[in-house]
Amino acid sequence: MDIFSHFLSGYVLIELLNVRGERREALILGAVFPDFDFALELTYLSLKKGLLEALREILTCDFQQVYHGTATHSLIMAPLFALAPMFIVGRRIEGKNYFYSLIGIYLHLFFDGLSRGNMLFWPVICSFINVDLIPTLSPFYPLFFTLIAIPLLIYRKIIRGEGEGII
Repeated sequence: MDIFSHFLSGYVLIELLNVRGERREALILGAVFPDFDFALELTYLSLKKGLLEALREILTCDFQQVYHGTATHSLIMAPLFALAPMFIVGRRIEGKNYFYSLIGIYLHLFFDGLSRGNMLFWPVICSFINVDLIPTLSPFYPLFFTLIAIPLLIYRKIIRGEGEGII
């Protein structure tokens, strides 16, 4: 699933659960954080091979199968990685931020598991687990979440009359 759809899935969940404050940001960051492995690998490869070569390598299927979907997409590692979004929004250890960050990560793992799969038990078991229900680059996810997010946004803005900005 693409990063935009992961963001929207987090947004839809926070609206449905009426999540507010730092917990809202923790959940959305948690929903997109597992794909941070792309940024780390792109930085490393750019320094080693140059930006264009790094982009070429990251967009290959080999990269997708070797790096992406491993540590940052593991149920075992999720409690550790949930600390990062929590610190970004709360700048301190707080149980509720951590809980919502972890929910966002699990949401990400769930939706990736419906398509390309994850190494859910990495580093103990290093094999991808998926149900292959929806193709990885399918327009289904962004369309589905956008069609849900727009009415939720309208409800929040017009009916409840809340806040400035989109989020």
